[in-house]
Amino acid sequence: MNTTTLHRTFTTLGMYQSLDWNPVDQRLYYINGTKIMSSFLNGTNLESLPNLTNVMAFGLDVVTQGLFYAEEQHIKYYSLVDHSTKTVARQQYTISMVVIDPFKKLVFWSSLFGGLKRSNCDGSGRVDLINRPYYKPVITLDTTQEIIYYRILNSDKLRSMSYDGSGDKTYDESTYFAMVVCDSHLLLSQKNKIVLVGFENGNITSREIIYTDHDNRIDISGITAISLSNRFQTTTTQSTSSTYVSSSSTSISDSSMRSSLMTTTSSHPGVKGLNVIVIVSVVVVVIGAVVIAGMVTYIVCWRTRRARRGVNINNQVQLLELAR
Repeated sequence: MNTTTLHRTFTTLGMYQSLDWNPVDQRLYYINGTKIMSSFLNGTNLESLPNLTNVMAFGLDVVTQGLFYAEEQHIKYYSLVDHSTKTVARQQYTISMVVIDPFKKLVFWSSLFGGLKRSNCDGSGRVDLINRPYYKPVITLDTTQEIIYYRILNSDKLRSMSYDGSGDKTYDESTYFAMVVCDSHLLLSQKNKIVLVGFENGNITSREIIYTDHDNRIDISGITAISLSNRFQTTTTQSTSSTYVSSSSTSISDSSMRSSLMTTTSSHPGVKGLNVIVIVSVVVVVIGAVVIAGMVTYIVCWRTRRARRGVNINNQVQLLELAR
């Protein structure tokens, strides 16, 4: 396995790091402080997105080439094409995590003590999926099966439910900061490890630790996976407006993007048919007591602007090539 450090020493205000890969511009996006940064996979051409200065989390929409991002109690949309922004949704509690199903045009978000919510990408059709005071559910989507995987603070167990909130299920598997779906597998962070979990018919069929950072100070706080075995088919259309519902200047057809994102070939040792590159954001914890105190402050004071300043934590983004 090859490991490359792309970026080192940046700031994360929360304990989860938004991290995503855009197959259209071939760039990695992540948060540094309250700004969104991007670069190529080799770490070059690093830049920050203009007009964004107060971001807590984001989800990438590969179809319209935009970002849905959290700004305190707001979900906003940012166009990567013309850099325009618009407000999509607002709620009482500060939003902590955002994920997107670009094919169904749905946005999901979690918040401190505010549960888990879903709406259409234009802000309509809002639904409370979890309306209980869970602290910051960590969430990811299986867009082919229309399943939400999530984890809540008072239990480290992995859970899932359908997009409509039905079929809530608890698995005998734990996770902590981060998880992402790749093909029929789920990549989970467990402290300094990445675990690859296979599913079939809603049941866990396999489990393998595919990466361990042997530095005990490191917790993995964000994961995104990329298949390099398929070429992404893109189409070009004329932009008609800066709103979400219009076509961006570069877009991707639903069927070809779904196939490209979710299909992997070749193999990783012990896992048949999987060939991915995993990008990991790791939180370097120097003094455990300081981090625990920071977490307590983070929970109690999240709803205030002061809490947004958070605790400066050193981070690094690593590129792991799992396929051989």
